[in-house]
Amino acid sequence: MMWKGSGPPEPREGFEGLDSVFRQVEQASELADQVVEVHQAQAAGVALRESLVSLAGVLADSVPPDLAKSCGLKRGDFVGWSELAAQQLAPGERLKRRRVYMTTVASAGWRYVSWLAHDRHGTAEEAQEAASIVEHVVMQLASLLLSKNDGLPEECPRCSSRKVASDENYFSDGYDHTRVCETCGWRSETTWTEYPRRAGTDPGDGTPRGDCTPSSDGPGK
Repeated sequence: MMWKGSGPPEPREGFEGLDSVFRQVEQASELADQVVEVHQAQAAGVALRESLVSLAGVLADSVPPDLAKSCGLKRGDFVGWSELAAQQLAPGERLKRRRVYMTTVASAGWRYVSWLAHDRHGTAEEAQEAASIVEHVVMQLASLLLSKNDGLPEECPRCSSRKVASDENYFSDGYDHTRVCETCGWRSETTWTEYPRRAGTDPGDGTPRGDCTPSSDGPGK
């Protein structure tokens, strides 16, 4: 079982835990591809279920701390965190169908892999089907997380086009970032991000002091 298309989405800042989840799903899918005996099907089910438990932790971190504390969910409660995260990341009447779909597939996927992990008659076909289901669930929830935090407006505020791109310029001490509409030419205000300073560096002239040596990896590395 492999990721369909070009593979899983690239993790963004604040959601680095998704990278570990993707690796877990791939490893569990490899187990599903090797199933012959019943115990192997159960092992694949357990591994797939554990990948969803890991995703539950990422979803828990996406919820505001006060809300997460008040809801009383255990960190490994995948179905519970899926529902709460969907409410936060896809709010309102317009996104109701997407929210319902996300929570439905999350709950159904959890029940399927839990059944496979305990069933004493599991088959290779069922294990591979479970892997496909989990891959789909993870991709859907990961896309919801990343689309909510991609840093770009959904539409240009001037012409409503969605062809909005990033324009970045790199300098020795940092870089600037502007959002640009490729349809009408609208540009957002430019933001400036300064590179973290290495210990022993004089901020006045950027010359390394002491044992600090400049990196050859390019700006910001």
